Amino acid sequence: QDIVETSADSPINSSFVGKGTPGNMLLFDMLCPGWIDICSQQKGKYTKAYAFANADACGTDDNVIFRTAGEFAELFPLSEAKLWAGESCSPRLSSSEKHRRIMGYTLAACRNTASTRSEQRCRALWNQPGRLRDKFLK
Repeated sequence: QDIVETSADSPINSSFVGKGTPGNMLLFDMLCPGWIDICSQQKGKYTKAYAFANADACGTDDNVIFRTAGEFAELFPLSEAKLWAGESCSPRLSSSEKHRRIMGYTLAACRNTASTRSEQRCRALWNQPGRLRDKFLK
């Protein structure tokens, strides 16, 4: 399942990101730490859910949410992150790991962009209900 960019808004400023900068890689990993496959409503089918950590809400019940790659792509432009992944990531990465890094990169760049639209995107990720129940593990 490829991430398809559906957001037609202005791009996110990602000039703060240096190739392979360890601090930035840690931020990407912190904001999108992993994924899980969960049972879907169709018998025998699974849906990939990516975890997103809200660094601003540490210690609260709202510090992790789960969204599909498609839900994320509806909110954020991904073209810059896809270029970065093509230049910086090993071609041996799994598709899921590459998507995780793309989404982590995008979220890190968005958090670093001082604009109303970037803030709205980040808020929407946390506040809009996803197709998956955020508390399905509880």
